[in-house]
Amino acid sequence: MLDEWAWKPGCQARNNFHAFFMHSSQMESLHVGNMIRAELKAQGRTITWFAKAIHTDRTNVYKILSKETIDLQMLIRISKLLHHDFLLECSKAINVV
Repeated sequence: MLDEWAWKPGCQARNNFHAFFMHSSQMESLHVGNMIRAELKAQGRTITWFAKAIHTDRTNVYKILSKETIDLQMLIRISKLLHHDFLLECSKAINVV
């Protein structure tokens, strides 16, 4: 059933893993930027705090938070910074775990 699977670009890890596949109905519910935004809010963290913590400016933070997918290495850094396993959350969202 190839038609029910969709190409999902955007996973640009340094190990040349540039894409992954997931079921099209599962893609709609997975938005990494929104997941990060929700965790920042849950922890009471500001955009300014987050920008300083990842050594960037607020404009870039808003770009990150607007993206459905982000670089895997960046997601790992953010997971460590916020002490929240976004990779596990993604796995759960696509019913892998």
